[in-house]
Amino acid sequence: MRFVFVHGWGFDTSFWSPLIEELDNPEHFCVDLGFFDQAKTHSVFMDTPYIAVGHSFGVQWLLQNCSHHPWQALISINGIARFTKSDEFPHGTDPRILRRMISGFEKRPQEVWGDFLKMCGVENLESKNLNTGPLLDSLHALRDDDEREALAECKVPVLALTGEGDVLASPTYSDATFATPHTVLVNPDGNHILPLSDPQWCAQRIREFLPLVGLSA
Repeated sequence: MRFVFVHGWGFDTSFWSPLIEELDNPEHFCVDLGFFDQAKTHSVFMDTPYIAVGHSFGVQWLLQNCSHHPWQALISINGIARFTKSDEFPHGTDPRILRRMISGFEKRPQEVWGDFLKMCGVENLESKNLNTGPLLDSLHALRDDDEREALAECKVPVLALTGEGDVLASPTYSDATFATPHTVLVNPDGNHILPLSDPQWCAQRIREFLPLVGLSA
């Protein structure tokens, strides 16, 4: 079984290492959105059937850029389709927070990036050289884009994993976004970085889900 992994805002492909190891290192490709190194957003691998796995903003990116690809399933971990709230979607984040974050990032990118990762639950923050252009563009996408229609048109099985303590994609948010017929599972001790903080739980939920929809890990 092939997997394609897409990390969220502020991370890179190394984010997936613990989960990939727990899945016994399946055949896989990790998309790099270019936040620190050169972007790698496509592989020949993605033209053949695969299971798409996204974290946070990575789910929105998959829905926006790869929904025409031969997915066999979509697995969202702490994922979003629309981040900001509106009158008809009250479960998102106040857009004023994104505006302040964008303004702060334009002036103090390292500080804003570090504060965001700490809020997500990253305890040991490593200093990195930021590619501020892609990071800023993705903040604009988080503020403005809405991929709920693409999610609604998704014809493959969808599994959404989140944590009770997720401050960005809470269980309430996830229930509102990934409505029936999709499956939402909540880690009672989880945060916004489940692939890092509890890769064993994520791997087990994936292994249990795939056979239920006629696939195997």
